[in-house]
Order: sequence, then C-alpha cells, then structure tokens
Amino acid sequence: MATTIGFTPHVAPRRDDARDLIAALRDRAEAIRREELRRLDGRWDGLCADDRRRLEALTQSIVEALLREPEARLRAEARDGGADVESARFLFALEPLEDAAA
Repeated sequence: MATTIGFTPHVAPRRDDARDLIAALRDRAEAIRREELRRLDGRWDGLCADDRRRLEALTQSIVEALLREPEARLRAEARDGGADVESARFLFALEPLEDAAA
C-alpha cells in the first residue's frame, strides 16, 4: 500500500479567505511602516512638519506600490477559484484569523 506523506488535497479557497489575507497583509505592512518611522524618529529631529508629512506620504506610497500587484493577483486568483491563500500566508508570515485569535 503506497502512502503519501504531507499530501493535503487542494481545497478551493473562499473569496473571504483571500480578502482576509489581503487585509492582514495590509495591516502588517502598515504596522511595519509605522514602527520604522517611530524607530527612526529621533534621527529626524530637524525635520519640519511639512517634511514629516512628505515622509509619511512617501512611506505610504511605497507600501501601496509594494502591495498593489500581490493584492491584484490574490483577488484575481480568488475570483477564479485558484488562490493559494495558505502559500501566501506562509510567504508573508501571516497567521490564519482563527490561529491569530488563539
């Protein structure tokens, strides 16, 4: 009798899974962005309020640019029933909602 170790049958993800993953990815990216700005804040004592607003806008723009394509692909794959949400969770080190709440 042949056995397959580690085989998990593919189960089509729900669109909600992809939407939840995208939200978690955005939250993670925003948390990293804010933490980095906070961590480096003391190095920018000379920045005026306008420069700080520009820095805020710049970092938000970078996050948007980095997430645009992964989000679009996840949405498209979820629409077609082929999104590999678990692989994306793994790649971005995001826990499923039920695991994160535990």
